[in-house]
Amino acid sequence: MTDEPSPDPVTEETPHGQEFQPPAPDPAGGIPAAVNADDVPPPPVNPVESAAVPYRPVYCRVFNALLGGDDTFAEDRALAARLARITPTVPGTAYAVQHFLRRAVQQLVAEGTRSFLVLGSGSPTPGPVHEIAQDDNPSARIVYIDADPFAAAMYTEALRGNLNTSAIHADLRDIDGLLNHPEVHRQLDFTDPITVLFPDSLPFLTDHDHPADLTTHLARMLPTGSHLLLSHATADADARMHTAAQAITTATGVPYHCRSHAQVAALLDGFTVLPPGIVHPDDWRPDDPRGPDSIRHDGGAWAALARRR
Repeated sequence: MTDEPSPDPVTEETPHGQEFQPPAPDPAGGIPAAVNADDVPPPPVNPVESAAVPYRPVYCRVFNALLGGDDTFAEDRALAARLARITPTVPGTAYAVQHFLRRAVQQLVAEGTRSFLVLGSGSPTPGPVHEIAQDDNPSARIVYIDADPFAAAMYTEALRGNLNTSAIHADLRDIDGLLNHPEVHRQLDFTDPITVLFPDSLPFLTDHDHPADLTTHLARMLPTGSHLLLSHATADADARMHTAAQAITTATGVPYHCRSHAQVAALLDGFTVLPPGIVHPDDWRPDDPRGPDSIRHDGGAWAALARRR
């Protein structure tokens, strides 16, 4: 791998090469208690060296860094540390979102869902969708799609030997193109319900991209009984999330938007939102109301599961 370049100006306050330490899990619930950006040993060499040149941080790798993933670069870890300084709840929100996705996928598999389409998958994180689904049903089929070639390449590498799972490099705004992609049709059965996941990927669509129109069109294209599962950044509970979103936009060069509860509800207009509704990730059907998931770890995201009408 070539030497890493100088940081983007937005990360100057975190010196180049200073590593982000993934937050240590809370023994009670796996949620980080604090973030420390000092004295962390270098991560393992990335197995897909030719997939991307890390001139700028990439959000999917930043999210991975917040979760303690290995496949990140110094620029990603520096931005993760900066976000944690801007809004200390950011790492907890990342973990809460991941736990929400786990619970929702497990419940969907238990109810008979076998096909999952992940739009804006990012790079592999601890506890990816295919592992969650196939642990309970080895015949479950998953397709990951991301606009970042690095993310798609990382998943392709991670999925070697898994014949029921694929990764595609494509633009999630092209719903017709995605749903008609040959690999999507090879893996997923469109005569049965399909669950489409937007794991914190819709914040990258601007209002000019008309995300509500995109999800409404998606609802028309999916088989009856299909589901949409999403998490979305919000500043409803913490206005500092707007500052964090601007930091992501400036550092990555890709717009990142928080949306209100009402705006997230508009994204689900073509679906029926299932109980408990559009809630913070920790509040979505916690494993144990008295257990770790009941502890408030975030306010920086909304989460929901909805069924096609």
